[in-house]
Amino acid sequence: MTNKSSNLANYIPTDGVFVTLANGETAEAVGKGSLLLNPRTGVPFALQEVLYVPRLADNLLSVRAVTRHGGAVNFIADTCAVLSSSTLVVTGTPNRRNQYEVVVEDTATAAAAYGQVSSEVARLWHRRYCHLSAANLRTVSTLVEGMAPLRTTDVASTEGALCHPCVLGRMHAEPFHTKDAATRKLELIHLDLGGPLSASLGNARHYVAVLHDATGLAVASALKAKSEAGKAVQA
Repeated sequence: MTNKSSNLANYIPTDGVFVTLANGETAEAVGKGSLLLNPRTGVPFALQEVLYVPRLADNLLSVRAVTRHGGAVNFIADTCAVLSSSTLVVTGTPNRRNQYEVVVEDTATAAAAYGQVSSEVARLWHRRYCHLSAANLRTVSTLVEGMAPLRTTDVASTEGALCHPCVLGRMHAEPFHTKDAATRKLELIHLDLGGPLSASLGNARHYVAVLHDATGLAVASALKAKSEAGKAVQA
């Protein structure tokens, strides 16, 4: 939980969310978002669904929230260690009020680091949604429950970025150059057999189209069954 909404990325308002403080009082959380911390001891990490509680005196990290998301918190002597998948993420030490405190870098450094993290998240969703465009990806993020809304700056990294499947999908094949047109009768004939289709008045459900390359003569015949195609072409 934080007492500054400016610390949060992907911020969205909330309604009817209350938290119980250490003194037993309740305080309203008016929004939530993502928070990146760049601690002096540990590695940069992002916290999701961080609540914005204006009444807080200090920013607080819930031990229960850490363990609920698969993390662990160990208290050893005067050190508090937060782990994720057995990997040390951050450590804290007691301050003058006997609260475990994590010292982080300045906001500008954290914001730059978060920009890198959020860009990676946007590229991940770009791939998961079958290479959706940046504009549509941002729209989807506001409609899908459980997906943090993406900012314009988050999805901008996907615009113009090299994405091999996107490049291949947008490629246009060169026209196929065929040999010169046939000049003799029956030298080259093009056939197209299609169906089944909706039944015609004569109960035909298939068709065969024949194009004589030398003369340009084109004939189409309706067929009740594909097995009739041979006789239709001979006729």
